[in-house]
Amino acid sequence: MGGGGKGGGGKQTTTTTAEPWSGVKPFLTEGYQDLSNQYKQGAPGYYPGGTVAGMSPYTSGALQMQAVRALQGSPLTGAAQDQLTRTMQGDYVAQLNPSTSAAQGGLANIAGGGQLGALDPAMQAAQDQQRATIRGDYLNAGNPYLQGAVDAATRPLVDSFQRNIMPAIDSQFSAAGRYGSGAHGGALGEAIGQQQRAIGDVASNMAFGNYSAERGLQQHAADAAAQNYNAAANRQMQGIGQAFQNWNAERDRQNQGMFFAPQLAQQDYFDINQLGASGSAVDAYNQALLDADIGRYNYGQNADWVRTQDYLGTLLGAPWGSTSTTSQPRPSAFSSALGGGLQGASQGAAFGPWGALAGGVLGAGAGLLNRSDARVKTDIVRVGTLDNGLPVYRFRYIDGGPVQLGVMAQDVVALRPDAVHDIDGVLHVDYARATEG
Repeated sequence: MGGGGKGGGGKQTTTTTAEPWSGVKPFLTEGYQDLSNQYKQGAPGYYPGGTVAGMSPYTSGALQMQAVRALQGSPLTGAAQDQLTRTMQGDYVAQLNPSTSAAQGGLANIAGGGQLGALDPAMQAAQDQQRATIRGDYLNAGNPYLQGAVDAATRPLVDSFQRNIMPAIDSQFSAAGRYGSGAHGGALGEAIGQQQRAIGDVASNMAFGNYSAERGLQQHAADAAAQNYNAAANRQMQGIGQAFQNWNAERDRQNQGMFFAPQLAQQDYFDINQLGASGSAVDAYNQALLDADIGRYNYGQNADWVRTQDYLGTLLGAPWGSTSTTSQPRPSAFSSALGGGLQGASQGAAFGPWGALAGGVLGAGAGLLNRSDARVKTDIVRVGTLDNGLPVYRFRYIDGGPVQLGVMAQDVVALRPDAVHDIDGVLHVDYARATEG
């Protein structure tokens, strides 16, 4: 590469040659030969086995269970849908509920008066007793035990008549000499009539009292039968009502269960998902083992390539030497060219880190003195060394501008103090003097 510029009133030509250090050249040649041999051998082999781990039995089982459940559906959901359909159709209102039917039948029978007679023999008998009382059937009915009671009650009257009254009458009329007379017969008849009336009064009173007592007992029995029937009917109604409430409660529980069915059906998938999660963990572990095996295999396949590339990279990182030949050497012209070239060092970056140095050194520019004070630069990185031992840096000026290549005034002071000048407190370098051998 070459560059030219004007300086000192004449034309000059500078030729620069850059090449690897001579001690590195044999190793570079060997490294490139290894790369060539490896390339001719063909691409590295692909992993011979499968690259996806096999599915664990847990994952396989979970997927199968999930598919079966998804195809067949949950029996709980089907049962809930059936219950809901039958409820909406009114199937449970009457015909499917024996308790409701019995309750409705009992209410209808009671409203029609059927249970007052036909459904209860005791109530029927009570009704018969009440109807017989209204008709007066018991006013003329006889009491087989009443006559004996009357006889017992009137026996003292009969005995007193026979022992006292009749003998007294007979004795009275006999003493008067009128025994057997009509007056005697009339007196006996009157006495007998009085006795019979007394006996009749006793019998009548006993019969009436007996009849009244019997009628009271009969009426009490009728009332008791009615009360018993009503109590039984009330218990029956309570039982029917309780049965109806129990059935309604059970229906409510059925409906609640029906509404919970989707949640319970979803619960079927919980265990499946848990099994699937366990299977996924096993699958991931198996895949990690397989990936580790693949990585080991690939490492073995690419080990030579990687080693050779690292080897060449290390060799290429060694400093390259450079030589410059200048015709009609004129310090001011060289200084101008070198200083301007360092400001345009980024143009040589396409040739690598040392290409940037070469491009900077050979680039053309102007200016005898250059700001080289480290205090006005930033992003300073050392990239090489000139033949006279001065370090070369990559940097930017603090006040802006592109990446440049150059030396530091602080380094030049130690080697060539006559090449450093202080201008307004900033150190400048005369590159022509600073780069002299």
